[in-house]
Amino acid sequence: MLLGVPAMFALRLICLSVVASMAALLCACGPIRSTVVLIQAERGLQEARALGSAELAPYPTEMSARLIAKAKEEQGYSSFDTATVLAEDARKLAGDALRLAKEASSPRSADELQVDSVTDDSAGDDDDSAAEGEAQP
Repeated sequence: MLLGVPAMFALRLICLSVVASMAALLCACGPIRSTVVLIQAERGLQEARALGSAELAPYPTEMSARLIAKAKEEQGYSSFDTATVLAEDARKLAGDALRLAKEASSPRSADELQVDSVTDDSAGDDDDSAAEGEAQP
């Protein structure tokens, strides 16, 4: 069965529009992914700062903030792969800052606060004299 010229034209137009749509979606993948990861990193950093991570975990907090700024700069240059990698690193560091801030601000359990009782030698020389080979009384 042969298709008429208008039907062939319509079929080609549909195929062309599908291919163009797929190309547009693939081109938008980089900007979308980098933006999503960047937003996640910013939210993580905001949450960490809310718990006082600037004082409790200064290195991951500051490094995450600087990586976020650099990722935004790379997005501005349309370098979306680099922006995504930087944003992922920033997200990980923001998570570390959040974890450290939570650990530092949470009250410790009784088991962690228990200090092993250390026996106190009244003479203080017992351990030293044994190390030197002297006999103990």
